[in-house]
Amino acid sequence: MTLKTPEVLSNFIPLTSCTEADMERAFKKSPPEHLFSNWTKSTINFQTINYDLTDMVGQSYVKTNTPGFEDQDLFWLRAMVAYYATRPNYQFREQFRQYSPIQTPCMSVHVRHSDKHSEAPLLEFPDYMSKAEDYRRQTGVSNVYIMSDDGKVIRSTKQYKNFRFQYLDVPRPNEAWYAEKERGMPVDMLERDFLLDVYAAAQCEHQILTYSSNVGRLIGELSYVLRNKEPSLVSLDSEWLMWP
Repeated sequence: MTLKTPEVLSNFIPLTSCTEADMERAFKKSPPEHLFSNWTKSTINFQTINYDLTDMVGQSYVKTNTPGFEDQDLFWLRAMVAYYATRPNYQFREQFRQYSPIQTPCMSVHVRHSDKHSEAPLLEFPDYMSKAEDYRRQTGVSNVYIMSDDGKVIRSTKQYKNFRFQYLDVPRPNEAWYAEKERGMPVDMLERDFLLDVYAAAQCEHQILTYSSNVGRLIGELSYVLRNKEPSLVSLDSEWLMWP
């Protein structure tokens, strides 16, 4: 993971107080170690040039060799790193309080369509809601937070009278973020809406998602850290794994 300076990621608590110039000087003096197999417990100046830690990609709930945490697995490790890297700063937390419609207790449903078909078969909204009905019967929770890029999903919520749905009031053109960017949607607005969705989904007590999705895995990871226990969730396709 490459450290980003405060001016690059304005919604998060900075991972470093260094400027880009500071980091360039440090890397010139002591170049980062790119090869994971060369890392040691004392390696502090490192950087990966491929997706994540290449040697770990595709692995699932195997144990880590993290000093002091040998009883934990890769899910725990990834969750801790993801949470630390995405801690919202004060300004964004205020925006969350202002704009998020989340009502707890709740379950969140992440339905990704748009360009998802290039990665995995698309699942329809009723597939998710059948699991939501199971949760409702088991827990009595009927608040459902919807995170989706597909406006048809929002419209179809009217069919489910036993649930109360919450979602952001944002455009849902059912296309990837980069397509919205090309159409002129400001990147900072896209980022804000995405983060509002992710944090709300993770704060719900239960999640229904797909672990084939990067976003689905992030929601599960954040939910783990927020409660310090295995999240109460259902993945409708694959199990969690280290990718990317």
